[in-house]
Amino acid sequence: MRENTKQTLAVTIITLCLAVSIFLFLRVISPERDQLKETMSDIKSAEADKSELEKYKVLAEKLASESAQMETQINDIKAVLPSSPETAEILATLDVLAKQNGLVLDKIDFTFGNAERQNSSQTTTDLPALINAQLTLRGNYLNFKTFLQEVEKEKRLLNLFGLVINNKTVAATSIVVANNKPKVVTNSNSSTVLEYQVSLTAYYQL
Repeated sequence: MRENTKQTLAVTIITLCLAVSIFLFLRVISPERDQLKETMSDIKSAEADKSELEKYKVLAEKLASESAQMETQINDIKAVLPSSPETAEILATLDVLAKQNGLVLDKIDFTFGNAERQNSSQTTTDLPALINAQLTLRGNYLNFKTFLQEVEKEKRLLNLFGLVINNKTVAATSIVVANNKPKVVTNSNSSTVLEYQVSLTAYYQL
């Protein structure tokens, strides 16, 4: 083979290799590189979005916790100062506490009023309304003392403003049946117990 032919063949092969390399670079390598750059950019963007989402998640959890705390506080405030008298709830609470402490709740009466103004600028709507509860209880003094302590722990604000303690003579009674009719009979035996006349005040917001 002539030298010129060899050189021409070598140049041709080199040219072909170069052309193939350029073709591969333009059609395969370059698009793959661009795709890789785009993928890396998407990954970075996704990581940034993930970081932002995590921040929002932490913020949402914090707001949810604060909202729950505020709801609890609002419910506590409503329990202390409800928007209505709720005398049935007061009666049920005092009755349960009396029974739990071995006391007999003879009677309870309610009267209503308004808190006194502290200055001339206050109006009736600025002041809470009052419920005065007059209770009559009988039982052991230590049990009564525990009863007052339990009343003090109640969420509903109940202020004790009056207390009178008396000795009460209680006649023993029994029920007998005469002529097919029940009859309450007072026995000669009687006992003395302590009677407590308690004045409590509860509040509600008009």
